[in-house]
Amino acid sequence: MPPRVTAVIPCFNHGRFVRDAAHSVLTQKDAETRVVIVNDGSNDGSTPAACDRLAGDRVTVVHQENRGLPAARNRGAFQPAA
Repeated sequence: MPPRVTAVIPCFNHGRFVRDAAHSVLTQKDAETRVVIVNDGSNDGSTPAACDRLAGDRVTVVHQENRGLPAARNRGAFQPAA
C-alpha cells in the first residue's frame, strides 16, 4: 500500500500560484496524496475564488481570517483532508 501524504498549502493573496502548487502535490507518484489549502484572509479579490475552484475529492479548502503563516499551517494540519 502506498504511503498517505497530506500537504498543507497556506495561501495569502497568491491565488495565481495555488493551482500549480496543488497540482504538484496531486501528481506525485508512489503516494496517495491529498491537499488542504488554507486561505489565510486573502483580500486581493481573486484568491478565495481561485482556492474554491480547486476543492474536490482530494482537495479541502479552508477560509479563515488573516492570522499569519504559523496559524494557517496549524489550521491545515488539524483539518480533516477530503
